[in-house]
Amino acid sequence: MIRYSESAQEMVTKVSVSSVFESFASSPDRKGKVRRSTVGMLALQETIKEKQGRYREARENRRKKFDEVYHYLMDVMAWRLEMDKGDVEEFVLDSLSFQPFDDFFAKGGTNVLAFLYQQSEPPPIECGRIIAGISKGSKMRRLYLTKLFSSRLESLCLFFVRHNMDTLITGRNVHEEVQFGVLDCTDGILTGATNMLENIFFPAICASDNWGALNHSNHGDRGKKSFKEIIRRYITFLKGAKTSLEKAVVLKSEKIDLAQLRSFEQIRAAASNLEMVSQLENVLLTWHNQLELVLAQSNQVRKEAENSGPLTELEYWKCTSAKFNSLIEQLKGQHCKALINVLNISHSKMLKVKLSSK
Repeated sequence: MIRYSESAQEMVTKVSVSSVFESFASSPDRKGKVRRSTVGMLALQETIKEKQGRYREARENRRKKFDEVYHYLMDVMAWRLEMDKGDVEEFVLDSLSFQPFDDFFAKGGTNVLAFLYQQSEPPPIECGRIIAGISKGSKMRRLYLTKLFSSRLESLCLFFVRHNMDTLITGRNVHEEVQFGVLDCTDGILTGATNMLENIFFPAICASDNWGALNHSNHGDRGKKSFKEIIRRYITFLKGAKTSLEKAVVLKSEKIDLAQLRSFEQIRAAASNLEMVSQLENVLLTWHNQLELVLAQSNQVRKEAENSGPLTELEYWKCTSAKFNSLIEQLKGQHCKALINVLNISHSKMLKVKLSSK
């Protein structure tokens, strides 16, 4: 009886399991779900293909706008970048709108058309082409149209400028009405601007004989000399500003992002985190050591060369002033205040020691 019951139980189990699978497989609801899922994926693929088709069509419509003026600009950029003109054309076509070109060419339009050639995010899929070999989240070196007031210049800025806004730019006059220039910001915008003024603009001004009404004025020579002196002083100012920035001391906080300590809730949460408090104490110690080093260097006796004069002294105090001004601005800033607030709330002993030593 026991053997019979076991075999019967096994038979019932097999029947029940097989019947469940058969009913599940033959269920119209299940088939409907599979069918709807397949149809949905096909519809999604069709939608993506339609979008890509529209993007490619829009790209070709932009290509049709290339006329003699466009080709002149692209020829100039291809020559300067030592790049194949076809590559330049493809980069230009990545722009979703050619309105900046229209505004620059139009009578009474804008006076600057600027491009950047530097590391950037790949062009969006809406541009109508997919660049192979570029992984998601990576950057590539490309040429793209930009607005200078909202761009970070890190490499080459290629720009076209026009001064006569009463003329429509055409293939006949583009060579005369539009000037081209390059601002190399590889070593910083101050270095790029200084080099352009000192090596290009200022020599051109000094070599020019076309001063308009000043050539016929009784005080023309004085006006020319004054204008050249203003530019020379401005170049000196840019060099001094670059030196001041290089000499400035930056308070280090590499291992922790102080920008995350903005609200009172964030500061209070950081004060209750022992690991965070320890990290902030290390940052405070680093700042303290930096300040002590700057003070010690400022108190050292300087050794000047025999041929040094007032300008050397002036340059020294400019650099010293830049150091202390940069430190004062940082100590007054939000990051320093947030760090002090966290350590105050956590009753940090290190904060009390450093304040007392100060």
